[in-house]
Amino acid sequence: MLVFFPSIRVYAFELNVTVMTDKQMYCLGEIVHINGDFTVNGEPIPDGLVALQVANPSGYPIMFRTLKTGNASFPDPEMQVTAAFLCNEQGKPKHAFRLGDSVYFNITILNVGITQPVGIFAVVQDQNLRPLGTAFAEYSHVPHNRTFSQILSMIPTVIPQWATIGNATLYVNLFTQWAAAGGHPYCPERSVTFEIVDSQQSASFGETETTEVIDTNGTYSSAFRIPPMSPLGNYTAYASASKWELQALDNVTYKVILTRDVAISSVAPSKSVVGTTYPVSISVTVENQGSLAETVAVTVYYDANTIGTQGATLNAGTLRALEFTWNTTGVPKGTYTISANVSVVPGETDLADNNYIDGVVTVTIAGDVDGDNDVDSMDLFTLAAVYGTKTGDPLYNSECDFDDDGDIDSMDLFTLAANYGRAV
Repeated sequence: MLVFFPSIRVYAFELNVTVMTDKQMYCLGEIVHINGDFTVNGEPIPDGLVALQVANPSGYPIMFRTLKTGNASFPDPEMQVTAAFLCNEQGKPKHAFRLGDSVYFNITILNVGITQPVGIFAVVQDQNLRPLGTAFAEYSHVPHNRTFSQILSMIPTVIPQWATIGNATLYVNLFTQWAAAGGHPYCPERSVTFEIVDSQQSASFGETETTEVIDTNGTYSSAFRIPPMSPLGNYTAYASASKWELQALDNVTYKVILTRDVAISSVAPSKSVVGTTYPVSISVTVENQGSLAETVAVTVYYDANTIGTQGATLNAGTLRALEFTWNTTGVPKGTYTISANVSVVPGETDLADNNYIDGVVTVTIAGDVDGDNDVDSMDLFTLAAVYGTKTGDPLYNSECDFDDDGDIDSMDLFTLAANYGRAV
């Protein structure tokens, strides 16, 4: 007797997750863009969750996120965060923290699945995307249908002095274990916003949850800004995901390097026409775009002639406005280009933005408002229309403020009257 068995076709599934950064090298203060995809047999998984972990050169974690690869919902995850809020050491909820305040999180977890291990991984970012600190705790087994709460301390414990004043966000993630070791998310992350205030403001209480950003078609992305004083060297981003009891893990390395770079970002004369012997105020903004505090010299010019030089010390990633006064006494009548230069710091390679040209000023007879080389009725009518105004008023016209004292008054009118009818 012949026995026939139906053929059995076996399908193999290959799960894959990728992680990439937009560059291989970054400077302090730059934004790191991380992205990747989650696929099975090359096809995108639109309902996936990817665990992201970033470690510094010492291996210490600076970032945790759970990133969706589509807009699918996860209505009944077996392990979930049912509540999360920021608090003080005693567990009292807080919505605002001052610079230097200690930060704690109160996190409540519900396990509706089998008894299993879980890790809580949290990170705080300010509104400029800079990680302020992380917190993590692992539990070897969480019983079925068990809810428990845990207070965790952020590490470093306090809000750093360089944190940006304004909204900040706490992201709470539940992984099976560290993402670097292949841990995958149990559920979407829980995010809560709070406020960072300066030392003069009072801290308040409460919480507000944030809205999430979702990628589609099997892709995910995230971004953060490298904080000042971060260690230099190689950082590693890990991405881990699971589906159908299969697991996928990938990592990428990028480097944080030291840079020295200063720049002039704006030059703004207070007026474009000035009477000879009268002053012009010039505002110059200098930036430190590098990784170290720098002391520089800033020089302002009319054409190739020096107006003045000032020194400035700037911390990494900061800017400063400097005010110069150009005394036009003895300057020949004519039109001049205003520019500024910041001195080159040792090791600086980006020199294109050390010079900035922006603004043309005409030196003419005092009272010549429109710069047409005479003082006539048009100049008088223009001044009369703004007479009595001062800096900040809608009608204030700096061209009519001949003495640059912030208002248009009788002294400016007398100056025009003294030269009325004269031409260069």
